[in-house]
Formats: sequence, C-alpha cells, structure tokens
Amino acid sequence: MDTQSPYELEALSHNGSLSLLLKWAFNQGDEQRYPNLFQIADETTKKCKSVILADINYETDYFIQSWLANGLLESPMQEDNVCCEDIGLQYFKDLWSKGFVQDVDDRVTYYHFKIYNMIHDLALNKTVSASKNVPRLAFGIRLSDENSADIFEEYFKHMRLIELEICTLKALPKSICTLKHLRHLNLSRCKNLRRVPKSIHKLQSLLTLRLFDLPKFQVPDNLERLINLRFLEITGVDMQLREVCPDNWSSLWVLYFFDCTTLKFLFEGKTKHLGLKLFIIHDVRSLRDLLWLLFEAFASLLEFIQIYHCHAFEELPHWFQNLNSLQRQEILDCPKLSYLPDGVESLTSLTQLKI
Repeated sequence: MDTQSPYELEALSHNGSLSLLLKWAFNQGDEQRYPNLFQIADETTKKCKSVILADINYETDYFIQSWLANGLLESPMQEDNVCCEDIGLQYFKDLWSKGFVQDVDDRVTYYHFKIYNMIHDLALNKTVSASKNVPRLAFGIRLSDENSADIFEEYFKHMRLIELEICTLKALPKSICTLKHLRHLNLSRCKNLRRVPKSIHKLQSLLTLRLFDLPKFQVPDNLERLINLRFLEITGVDMQLREVCPDNWSSLWVLYFFDCTTLKFLFEGKTKHLGLKLFIIHDVRSLRDLLWLLFEAFASLLEFIQIYHCHAFEELPHWFQNLNSLQRQEILDCPKLSYLPDGVESLTSLTQLKI
C-alpha cells in the first residue's frame, strides 16, 4: 500500500481570518456602511489569533431581561401583539446562526448556551458604549447589612439593573425603593434574605423580579402593586396569593413559583386580561386549588404550563380545551392527578405533553 506524506495546513492569514469573520457576522456592504464595526472586527481577528478562548454559560431569559432593562429592546408590546421577549429571542437566534454562541441546549422554557469569553467582553464593551446613560449594577462582592444601608440612595439613584445574587443580606435597605428607574432586580439564592422593604411597590419601573431559592423569604403583601412586572420568579416560606387581584399583573409574561411551602391557594375570582405565556409551579406541595377561573383570562395566549412535584394537585379544569395557544404541557410527580379532562384532542397547537 502506498503511503503519502500528510499535507500540513497553514494557519489562516489575518486577511483570510478577517474575510471569514465578515462573511458570517456582516451582511454584504456592512463594512462600508459601518466602518467602526469593521475596525472592531479587525481587532477581534487579531485577538483571536493570539488568545485561547474560554466559555461562559448563560441562559436566554437572563440575556433578554438584561437587554430589556438596559433599553436595548423596544417597548414591551409591539405591533401585532409581538412582545419584546419574542424580539429578544429572535436576536439570540440570529447570534446563534452567526456562530457567536455555542453548545445551545433547549431547556423547554429557555435556551442554555455558552459564549466565548472574548465575545462576552466585546459585547459588554459595546453594550456599555451603546447605553452610556443607562447605569447598571452587578455586584461581584458580598454585601453586609452594615455597609449597604444607604449605598443605593447615595450612589446609584439612576440604576436600571441590579444583580445581588448569592449575597449575604438578611434584608434589603429601604433606599433601594427610591430607585425609580430600576427595571431589573435579582435577589436569587440570597440564603439569608428574609424580607424586602414594605415600600417595594414604589419600584413602578420594575419589569423583572427574581426571588428564586430564598428558603427564609417572606413575600410582601403589596407585591401585587408592581403593576409593570413582566417576569416574576418567587420562592417563599410565608405566602398566600388568594387575595391578589391578577388584573394588577396584566403585563406579566412569565410567572414561576418554586418551593413555596405554605402556598395553598392561588388567586381568587375572575380577571379580565392577562398576557401570561409561561406558567410554572415547582415543589408547591400544599397547593390545593389553582382557581382556574384565572386562566380564562389568557386562554388565547398561554403557550407553556409546567406543574411539578405538587402532591395536592388533583385535576385540570373542564375548559382546559380552550387553551388554543398551548404548545407544551408538563405535569410531573403529581400523584393525585388521575385523569385529563375531555377535549384535550382539541388543543391543536399542542406539540408536547408530558404526564
């Protein structure tokens, strides 16, 4: 058998690398129309040839909420009932198609993905440049109750985004409620956090509130007064929402309950309108009654329902068949649920059913 010497491929030249990047990241003629972006591409190519790239993990809901908070998406509702979250998801898919994100995994309600460290730094740099007047705060340090009492009112009056995930606070300082421009507040996994100020309802610009995995948290009664919320994620040891009027959350797009140990009733009575698309309940073991009259208000909009590990959950409503936009339904580890209502076959948009 004849053998041949291997053909050694040479490294791509700088011009060749730049040409490849322009092909995938630019539309034809963009390099002439946007010379500043061409310069960035040129610098990126040089950096790519000398830097080993690392990966950073992200989720699309975090990305989209951050874009919205920083004013990088349009107003929440567009023409033809297209919402900003849908637009943000399309932006992500565009980045995916261009190869800017890797290892994309569909997690049903969001996408998990990796982004190269260099691309992340570049995007952050350009985001800050594009939104110079949009202050943000992402704490990478652990704040204590002592050093944070007046920090928000004194230094961060115009803040739009605050990330306090995994900090050691037991309670938020009252000054945080003076941030009238705040759109995004993440308090997830703050294991010692017990409460937020009673004046939390003053944050009328708030679009995203993440209260995930807070084992000691007491949900405030006036949470319903945050009328512009679009994404609400709650964990709470002391919470009853039966008295909440759902109409106050007419802008809500995602509602997620996790490990709410005392929650037995969810809303009471009818409501006129909700824009909810995703409804998720995990580990709410005492929940007895969802009062499904609530869901008549968004029967034409709801796309995803997930009910998991709710031991007291017994039945779906008889009008479940009216959820004509429902695409995915998951009801798992609910031992008292013994049957589905009649008319499930009429859910023509349903593509996935897990029970």
